[in-house]
Amino acid sequence: MIGFLMAGDLARTSRFIARCQIASIGASMGGVETLIQQPALMSHHELTSAQRLAIGAYDNLVRLSVGLEDAGDLMHDLGQALAAGG
Repeated sequence: MIGFLMAGDLARTSRFIARCQIASIGASMGGVETLIQQPALMSHHELTSAQRLAIGAYDNLVRLSVGLEDAGDLMHDLGQALAAGG
């Protein structure tokens, strides 16, 4: 499990996640495939922005559960999603 903050806001982070081709959007982070999520819009969506901020579920937080895919393929996928910009 990897968590990281994107440079940008909620919308830019959402666009990054949407551009990922190998990592699938997943509400549950268990499984053998690579899953990605934006907690502000998924697991913590019922909280206000202030409540999310207080617990560290920032709008630009990405959670990535790395699966069994080839590491090079995953790095390329994340790289192309980042390179596409916001």
